[in-house]
Amino acid sequence: DMFFFFSILNNPNLYEQFVEIMRQFDPGFISINSVQEEGMLDIKYVVLSKNHHEGLLLNAYGDGMKKAMLLLSSVVKAQEGGILLLDEFETAIHVSVMRDVFKWVIETAYKLDVQIFMTSHSLEAIEEVLKCTPSIQKDMRMITLVKVDDEVRVRNVDGEKAIQLLDEYGLELR
Repeated sequence: DMFFFFSILNNPNLYEQFVEIMRQFDPGFISINSVQEEGMLDIKYVVLSKNHHEGLLLNAYGDGMKKAMLLLSSVVKAQEGGILLLDEFETAIHVSVMRDVFKWVIETAYKLDVQIFMTSHSLEAIEEVLKCTPSIQKDMRMITLVKVDDEVRVRNVDGEKAIQLLDEYGLELR
């Protein structure tokens, strides 16, 4: 089960938040259910939406919605001291929904004691992650490798300092 939906489906509070995020992709989103045909091993996911006359298979939706579901359910699955590694975490997430998706991922990870390591080359995505949850910026770390005089150095600052370096000095954070 690559999306770990059962972890979200079994937690009403997280599921309610999950539905709100999914409505960013499909305003008529009602629910998602897993369906397993008798005698078949694979599980299919059916999305119920006010925008369609019947449930649609998740595959009918775009990569952005599927990626958001993967991110959200992965955080829940990793709960209680888990670690989540997200390489190029913004891939397939449209700029218009980045803030809401990243805010949910980071706040939920914080509540569930999940440590996230994210990598990206997208300045927009990095900025959204740093700015979407002001209350926990001090607990974030921004680590970049910087070449100085033919030597690679590590810049390691908290989220607040990273935002200051970005906003006040226009420093390259990637």
